[in-house]
Amino acid sequence: MTFRMGQMGVSYKKLFSSYMTSTNETTVEEPYIRAPWQIKNFMEFALMFINTRPVGDLKFNFITNEEDDKLPELIDRLDDIKDNLAIYGIDFEYKFRNFHDRCIKTDTAWTISLGRGLDMFEKYNIFSIASSR
Repeated sequence: MTFRMGQMGVSYKKLFSSYMTSTNETTVEEPYIRAPWQIKNFMEFALMFINTRPVGDLKFNFITNEEDDKLPELIDRLDDIKDNLAIYGIDFEYKFRNFHDRCIKTDTAWTISLGRGLDMFEKYNIFSIASSR
């Protein structure tokens, strides 16, 4: 699939939920989730699971990368995500690795290549209407 700038009607649910309905373990390899809007996009990806399927035994892995001086802040954010997803019964784990290619892998043998990664939505101001979609 390809998308053009400003295209409307694209969501993580429409793109990925049909591939995730029977998976018990999903790994997202995305080295460029850093800025607040990118982390919000990542949370919307996780919300797709909660809104489309039972998640009580779901294991959700995240592999990313960050510059050493910014790592503590990202760890704080990821720990917040881990605590939040645990409320829904989702076991969320993360680790860091130096890499570039992005993908989603499931235990049901799907590997989805992500050219732009989960950061496919345009940057928006956190005080805009788009931030509360």
